Amino acid sequence: MKKFVSSKLSINVNNNLPEKLLPATSAFCLVTLLLAPQLDAQLTVFSDNMDYVDTAALQSAYSNGFDATPTLATQLTFSPTPLSGFTPTPASGSSMSLGNGVRYRDLSQTVTGDWTLSFLVLSTSYSRGQSIFLLNASGTEGYGVGYQTALVNQFGGEGFVSIRKFDNNSATNWSSFGNGTQLASGGNSGNPVTGYEVTNAPDNNQNNATYDTANWQDMLEVTLTWDSSSGALTAFADGVEQTTITDTDFNSFSRIYIRGNTSAYFDSISVTTVPEPSTTALIVGISCIGLLGLVNWKKRRG
Repeated sequence: MKKFVSSKLSINVNNNLPEKLLPATSAFCLVTLLLAPQLDAQLTVFSDNMDYVDTAALQSAYSNGFDATPTLATQLTFSPTPLSGFTPTPASGSSMSLGNGVRYRDLSQTVTGDWTLSFLVLSTSYSRGQSIFLLNASGTEGYGVGYQTALVNQFGGEGFVSIRKFDNNSATNWSSFGNGTQLASGGNSGNPVTGYEVTNAPDNNQNNATYDTANWQDMLEVTLTWDSSSGALTAFADGVEQTTITDTDFNSFSRIYIRGNTSAYFDSISVTTVPEPSTTALIVGISCIGLLGLVNWKKRRG
């Protein structure tokens, strides 16, 4: 029997411990040691599926930021003709609609180890840039990933994903907050900007494009990973790697910032991290060594 008292390990062994317990104890220790690293493999420090009861609840959760406030959307509407008449429902049921504004939330803890930022996004028009950043406690520096929609006749009407670097000490509104500095960008995102594939490119004035309105593609999943040991930043679109680059300027992340642009839908936002190796395996290892030693000692005294 094991018990923890004041963080110090205490082991009590029954004087009549049967000899057959030795292999069972060995097997238990082996399995526990193998599983211990997996217990700490991933930690969620932020998660939001936008399942709020109404817009007021959403705005209360995202009260910090600049300019435009978010609204809760249960249907998605678009600017480009002919899509204005279509109002599909997001796959998750509801999402955040954010125009020219910036909203932020604190993570549950400061992250210094490897992390993964993931979210769903859909723009309502072209020539717009939507971004989410992981920044430090003061919101002045860090990294992020952007979804630039470009023009309807560029990137196959799918826009592109880019890795962004943020270093700004004087942000007071949406405009001065900016969109960060682009470090690297990918090609076609693989997902139509407005959820419908462009079947005919527009004229020179970006008008009269046609869409496959029978084939709704829903929102684009954007993912950015950061490797704390190398500084490698890698962006993905719907699970496909788009671009990667290395930057080692920043290593502490405490807030998540969402920047909308006329306007966009955001959903299923999450930040996970791989923490520093915990003491779990060490504690289990020491415990098992001590327990096995006592079992062997009892066996010899037999």
